[in-house]
Amino acid sequence: MFLNYSDFVRTAIKNELARMGAADIIEAKDYIVEEAKKLILKHLQGHGGTVLLSDIVNHYGMELETCFKTVKALIEERMIEEVCQDGYTYQSRRHPNR
Repeated sequence: MFLNYSDFVRTAIKNELARMGAADIIEAKDYIVEEAKKLILKHLQGHGGTVLLSDIVNHYGMELETCFKTVKALIEERMIEEVCQDGYTYQSRRHPNR
């Protein structure tokens, strides 16, 4: 028996989470664009040059808006290029084909 509606909801949520298994809680961090640029370039270099935007967001806990803004700036600076709808590839200014 439940004490009230809140008790029912709390119990239902607890039971559903237990049924689903442990879930990771992601805490979003608010990076400044210059710091985000360094992290994104580092992540691209460490992952073969191509990653999904969502991978960057999840790896660093970065705010999605900050990640979009930073990726746009890096594309404008010709540091990276878009290779598909939501993937980006690193392109160094010292790229051998340039």
